[in-house]
Amino acid sequence: MMAAFSPKFKRALRKAGRLECCEVCGWKVPRLANKGLDASHIVSKNSGGPERVDNVIVLCPRCAVVFDRFLKPAIAKAFKLCNQNKQTKYATPKDWATAEGMRARGDNI
Repeated sequence: MMAAFSPKFKRALRKAGRLECCEVCGWKVPRLANKGLDASHIVSKNSGGPERVDNVIVLCPRCAVVFDRFLKPAIAKAFKLCNQNKQTKYATPKDWATAEGMRARGDNI
């Protein structure tokens, strides 16, 4: 299931060779038109992320869940710790700390 991107945007991803397999684990289902992959915004539209090829990561269903529910909050937490020394200024969208509302009750980050 691919996110709601315009046909023009999907063509740009295909032209860039980005819709061949999961960009994390390499998984794909060759018999499906979309190879079972999902193009996900890195910074969501709700957080002000643009619809550009460099703001998208192509993931399989498993990696998409890990990215949204676990990696984004972990990155936000790490950046917050790095910023405590006040010599660095790393930033993530504010809703990454809460997995953009995708955290499940039992998630432990």
